[in-house]
Parts: sequence; C-alpha cells; structure tokens
Amino acid sequence: MKKESVKIVLIFVVLMAFTAVFLVRMRSPRLGNPGVKVGNAPLYGEKSNVVANTSVLLPEHVPGFHLDDPINTPITHAELSILPSDTTFGRKRYIADDGSHFNVQINTILMGSDRASIHPPQFCITGQGWQITATEQINIPMKEPVPYDLKTIKLSTSIGLGRNQTEELHGIFIYWFVADGKLTPSRGERMWLIARELLTRCKLDRWAYIAYFSTCLPGQENATSQRLISFIQQTVPEFQTTTGTPENSSTRVAQAPQRGEAVENSF
Repeated sequence: MKKESVKIVLIFVVLMAFTAVFLVRMRSPRLGNPGVKVGNAPLYGEKSNVVANTSVLLPEHVPGFHLDDPINTPITHAELSILPSDTTFGRKRYIADDGSHFNVQINTILMGSDRASIHPPQFCITGQGWQITATEQINIPMKEPVPYDLKTIKLSTSIGLGRNQTEELHGIFIYWFVADGKLTPSRGERMWLIARELLTRCKLDRWAYIAYFSTCLPGQENATSQRLISFIQQTVPEFQTTTGTPENSSTRVAQAPQRGEAVENSF
C-alpha cells in the first residue's frame, strides 16, 4: 500500500475515533450550575398537597408586601405531567400592604437535564386566554449586587371579563432567561448558548425562565409597569445569582411603552 493511502486510512481512523468519543460525551454532558438559588422549600399542587420539597428560593419577605397563601398559586397538574420530572419550580404571589390591590406573581422554571422544561412563555399566556397586545425589550437598571442592566422582554396583555367579555383586565408580563454566568431575554440566543456549551465544553447549562406578572385596570398600565420594574429591582438580587456586566450598565430608567407604540418582537 502506498504511503499516501496509509496516511488517508490513518486520518480516517483518527477522525472516526474522535467522532466516537465526541458522541459518547454528548450523550452524557456535564450539567452546569443554576443561575438562581435552589433549596428545601415546599411547593403545593391544585389539591393543596405538597408536590415538591425542592424549589427556587424566592424571597419570603419583601418590605411593603405580604405573601399570598401558597395554595392560591399552585403548580398545576398539567405542568407536572407535561414538563420533565427533574424540572424545578418557584412560584409566589406578593400583595401590597397599602390597599392598592397591586400584586405580583413571580414564576420560575429551572431545567434539569432536559431542555424541554422551558418553552416560549407566549404559548402559556395565550393558552390561558390572555391576548398579547404589545411586545418590547426593556433594560432594567439594577443596583445590587453590582450595577448592571437586566435585559428583559415585556408583554402587555389583556383578557375579557364577564359573560359577554365586555370588560377587560390588563396585565404586564416581564420575563428573561438565566443560567450560571449567562443572561438573555432571547430564546434564540439561549438556544445558541446551549449549543455552544455542548459543542465546546460538553456542558449542559441549567437555564431558568423567570417571569413577573401583575394585573391592572385599563389606563393603569404605565403606573403598573413602573411599580413592577421597581419590584423587580428590589427582589431579583434575593434569588438570582447571575448578574450582567457592570461595564455595560447605564443609568437610563426603563420606560413603559405608550399604548399603540411600535415595538420590536425580540423573542
């Protein structure tokens, strides 16, 4: 056999060996750390039963607010049956003490070894009867633990009330994705980062989806948005361990959009 043929065979064998090793490693990637705090705290289902003893550790005490009864914010049977068994949840509703009826629900979904734990939140919102009326990306300036801009997606929503759906309730929904050392509001960027880590480091990042939701009457959207942003600034440092880059921080306050403004679809 000629030397050139031997070289080609050797190269082919080496490539096959590397490919085999790569495929074996890809079948069991190293699982990354979460970008949120996780610990022993019970979560409840629709029958007021404990469905999980481990959860994302959302704040227990927020000045000016009290916690709603956890049985009023259950992890639903649909979530438990559809999402992978190693999914970790976090869910709390906070009610303002000032009698304004302002309340915020924080919802977190942390994936384990299965990326199917997280899907576009728009599916769930519209599936619950809400209509998305506007979408935009907003940067929320954070002060703790370091100054940085938290990039998020804000959805303005509405739902009809009453038998004839003649009255409306509006909602402000702000969300983003976080992993250990990574933050993005974009599903596309999150998928790219997952692929990059798998290919270059054989590591599967544990991404979490974080959402804040508050309802209001028509005409109260701007005030509700600003109060929700303030609540995010106050509570995120309590449970999210990943921050943005301080050098990219700005002092601009994220403004709520005026109804009818053009927005960029970033998800």
